[in-house]
Amino acid sequence: MTKNAHLNKIGFEKIMIWENLSPLETLKSEVSQLIGLANAVADEYEKLNIGKFTQGVYDDIVGNGIANIRGKYIDATKAEIERLKVSNPTVKNALLERIDIDLNNLDDSIVE
Repeated sequence: MTKNAHLNKIGFEKIMIWENLSPLETLKSEVSQLIGLANAVADEYEKLNIGKFTQGVYDDIVGNGIANIRGKYIDATKAEIERLKVSNPTVKNALLERIDIDLNNLDDSIVE
């Protein structure tokens, strides 16, 4: 680096008079908002108790919506009903109806 590296080609020092930070602040705000939305989706997914929210889950949601998650959650719920040996049809139906509520919560968090 030369002695006068801070000078431009004609010998004047470059000084910043004004810096427009508005685009940076806008980007920062948008990124913060996206992080909040991603966290909301992750929270709703993890409430389903079918695994951790990972990059693979994210990619699946982006590519397929919640179709694959729906199938996985239905299968997990039915397996849990069988594991617990729930035989009362009223209780069984209530648990199965809950599937749609839980998945709608996930779907709503994605739509936001």
